[in-house]
Amino acid sequence: MALPRSAKAVIALALGGGLTTAAVGIALARTVGVGSALPLAFFTTAVTASWLWPVVVYRGAESEAVHLDDGFFVVMALVLPVGGVIYAFAMATLLSQLMLNRSVVKSAFNSGQLLTAVGLGLAVSRAIGPPGHRLTPLALAGAAAGTVVFFAVNHGFFAAILTTTGASTPRRALVDGVEIRVLLLGVSVIPGLVAALAISAYPSALVLAALPFAAFRQVLAGHFRARHDRARMVGLFNATLDAHRSMGAAEVTSAVQEAARDLLRCPTAQLSPTAGHSPQEPGDDGMAVALDVPGQPTWLVVSGRSRAEPFDAADYSLLEALAAVGAGALTNASLYEEGRQQRERLATITASLGEGVCAFDSEGRITFLNPAGEAMLGWTEAELADATLADLETANPVEFLTAPALLAMSARDTVRSDDTTFRRRDTTTFPVAFTCSPVLDGGHVAGAVAVFRDITERKAFEARLAHHAFHDHLTGLPNRRVFLDRLEQALRRSQRSGANHGVLFADVDRFKVINDSVGHQAGDRLLIAIAERMHAALRPGDTLSRFGGDEFTVLLEDIVDVRDAEAVAARIQKSLRSPVALPGGREVVANISIGISVASQEGSADDVLHDADVAMYQAKAGGTGRTRVFDVKAMGSRSVERLDLESALRRALDEDEFEAYYQPVVATATGAIVGVEALVRWHHPDRGLL
Repeated sequence: MALPRSAKAVIALALGGGLTTAAVGIALARTVGVGSALPLAFFTTAVTASWLWPVVVYRGAESEAVHLDDGFFVVMALVLPVGGVIYAFAMATLLSQLMLNRSVVKSAFNSGQLLTAVGLGLAVSRAIGPPGHRLTPLALAGAAAGTVVFFAVNHGFFAAILTTTGASTPRRALVDGVEIRVLLLGVSVIPGLVAALAISAYPSALVLAALPFAAFRQVLAGHFRARHDRARMVGLFNATLDAHRSMGAAEVTSAVQEAARDLLRCPTAQLSPTAGHSPQEPGDDGMAVALDVPGQPTWLVVSGRSRAEPFDAADYSLLEALAAVGAGALTNASLYEEGRQQRERLATITASLGEGVCAFDSEGRITFLNPAGEAMLGWTEAELADATLADLETANPVEFLTAPALLAMSARDTVRSDDTTFRRRDTTTFPVAFTCSPVLDGGHVAGAVAVFRDITERKAFEARLAHHAFHDHLTGLPNRRVFLDRLEQALRRSQRSGANHGVLFADVDRFKVINDSVGHQAGDRLLIAIAERMHAALRPGDTLSRFGGDEFTVLLEDIVDVRDAEAVAARIQKSLRSPVALPGGREVVANISIGISVASQEGSADDVLHDADVAMYQAKAGGTGRTRVFDVKAMGSRSVERLDLESALRRALDEDEFEAYYQPVVATATGAIVGVEALVRWHHPDRGLL
């Protein structure tokens, strides 16, 4: 391609400076003695090697070859005569350009650029402090200053050629990567000065002068490789996110191709199906990897990277990873496309369904409202068609519909809610469940469709289920689960506050007899009446529950002492003294036995209930309609004895320790046997026959 005039001018300037420097070198060739032959050959070889095997520095999606010319220049400026320095750089440049097979124009520019920088750098170095047999601080400072000039000239020519060829802007050409080059300049000058001092003092140290540069090169190369690997891993992660966020095949293809171009620094990256089983050969500057996509074979091909940076195994592994990402994302996009088509067909069908169906255009304007939706909302489709809604009572009376639609279109995803509230035209509200999905056409959002249904019956049913789960179906009182939960909470609060809580355990006396006598329906009516009277006798905040069968429990929170609980029990007993009218005209006086326990801070809910239960049985033992307070000294031991007896009886049943004894029933008047009775005897292992 033809170069701009400004670029040709830059090349001519570099070439002119290089030829001038070369002429100076030829004129000073006599200063190069036989003793400089070995150092001259050594540095020529070292500079040539630096050009042939540069350190690759990666900056984002770009790479740059970095040489160690600055370090070599400072050494050569101190240990070689001017003609030797120019000769060494000229020969190294010529050899490297030939071996790298660079074009004539590029070789001319590179040679001229480098020799011009060498000439100006040597001029500054010699002007400040020419080196002698012993290197003085002034000579070292001059060499350092000359190296800075050498660097500045090289960097200036490089920025100028980038700017004039249109590859970069002037500011970017000067600034991009300059911090890395300045850092390399600083860290390469130091070992160069040390090497020059060593060679000046001990000429034999020349063979060791390359060691610092070799070590520095390896450390530098490893550092930038690590940075490059990390950058590529981050890039692969971001490419994965971008590809899987895309919902269409075109978006996935674009994301994968862009990632391949950036991460592999190739100007060309294609993700396309092929008719055969392999893509067109990409050439020496390209690679290709197959994608595991069902159907037609698909390949990811990259090409066009600089020949100075050939592909390696790491590049191929990265391309394989990108291909795997693309395959997964394309599969997902295909499934999403199928779903989109299904949703579009479904939108047509839902116009005749019982659920409300509302369609929106891409601006969020309502374009369709089916009859079921009109009936639920009270608005007609025509009334809601105006985007401004200026003739309606509010700015947007159906914002509860339009907001999810706009959100679904913005996110290109379905928005749903299983429990929200819509407002009718008359401002009343009703519970609904809705789903709002975007309608995509060729990857573009064409609108949205919302489907909603009135869930008033479901909410009422859920409320009934929740009530049944925590309340007794007969009396409507809280059930055992609620009572135990509130008791546990009260006990936890008492551990912090030290408050006292009482529990009443009530059991209806002779309920089985009443139930069997008047029938189960009348028994249920009796339990309802008892529950109503007990509830009326309680304080606000007390919890009354039907614990099971004919048992009721009461939680008295924040009482002073047991006397408060006894007062509540007395009110309950008093409320039950009047007869209860049952179906059929019968009247029954219900008596209940009540056990009272006061919760201790150390006790559990089971302990409190157990104590109240024991006290209730003690009340029953004293007759009907009695109340007893749990006394740990009097009732605790008997409770343990009952548990021991129960355990012993169960063991006796398992061990077959029971025997049946039969004895006759004799009429005393006649002495005749009129019957027989069967008795059970217990062969206790310790207490004998019981």
